[in-house]
Amino acid sequence: MNTIRSKSMSKISRILFYSHDTFGLGHIRRTQKLANTISREDRAILIACASPKASSFGSLPGIEYLNLPGFTKQVTGEYVPRSLPLHLEEFINLRAGLLLSAVRSFDPDIFVIDKEPLGVKRELIPSLEFLKFHQKRCHVICGFRDILDEPEAVEREWHRRDTVDALQTYFHSIFVYGEKETFDFEKEYPFAASLQTKFKYLGFLPPDDTNQISEFSIPFADATKPLVTLTLGGGGDGQEILEATQRLLGSRSHLDFNLYILTGPFSSPLIQMQLKQLTENRPEVYVTDFIANSLQLFRQSQLILCMGGYNTMTELMHLQKYPLILPRVKPRKEQLLRAQSFQRLGLCDYLPPENLSAESLFQKITELLEREPKIIKALPMRGLKSFAQYIEGLL
Repeated sequence: MNTIRSKSMSKISRILFYSHDTFGLGHIRRTQKLANTISREDRAILIACASPKASSFGSLPGIEYLNLPGFTKQVTGEYVPRSLPLHLEEFINLRAGLLLSAVRSFDPDIFVIDKEPLGVKRELIPSLEFLKFHQKRCHVICGFRDILDEPEAVEREWHRRDTVDALQTYFHSIFVYGEKETFDFEKEYPFAASLQTKFKYLGFLPPDDTNQISEFSIPFADATKPLVTLTLGGGGDGQEILEATQRLLGSRSHLDFNLYILTGPFSSPLIQMQLKQLTENRPEVYVTDFIANSLQLFRQSQLILCMGGYNTMTELMHLQKYPLILPRVKPRKEQLLRAQSFQRLGLCDYLPPENLSAESLFQKITELLEREPKIIKALPMRGLKSFAQYIEGLL
């Protein structure tokens, strides 16, 4: 039964976000940026997610979380329950029921879904069906990052999941958090042409400074050395990079630069422990799994090494940093495609996975540190402003 709002509560606009994060930080960080941007006294914002790090980033008043039981994404791309020893079908039904209950009770005016229109394993279908037939005033939006994967892989995936039909049936708007000139979503993914009237390019999303207030202090004895930061985002898929870094440190008794290693909270505990043991008597190397104010660390770094995920790349472009990208290619090639696209624009350098080794990594770091600092052109970062204006118009 649909919730009846009291007159006193009818003035409160309600926005529901869904982030399908399973074993990373990218989707929940993007969702939180959007939520913080539209936070107002007269708005209630609920974020449905399962990220164990969701509360580690700053959220403004009026934003709450519906914490779902979590999935883990395996290297094959398959999902399994993170902790609960349930059969997959039973687990999906549990999450789908929680989401439907939230939709019915929260009664959203706007529903924003990140990247997966039907949710993980189609768990959003009951909620979308309910909205379509019982809460028709709710405006349903799907938001996509700039690049998803190779066109052939996306076409196969969308065909298998009936994504185009779902976007036609349940969604009023489709947002692309990028610029058409940088990566033309509709041209690269032509099978989405029938959805043209729903597409809106909002622009890249700049960093959200809500959780970046505290200053970052350099934890190194010699602060005159250049600061190199290696960040792996969530870290769950950065094993090969950490292993190459481990070999690099093992082969050199000292470095002529300070190296700050952010392994990510979901990286292998064994690798984290081995790295910390390896660097116990290395004052120029610091290892930790997570910091909330990474933007301050990036600001003070002469060189940043990263995997090429959407959030990190847009943050670095905003800071006009010229990074070295170490992209992964499994289970999707999104990061490699972004690295190639941004390199063509003169915004980064990259080292493909097949060329990654301790020696090639050290040579690239040395080369980029010795090169004159590259001043890159600033990409337009209008995405948060565009999103806020669009939501304002709907409400």
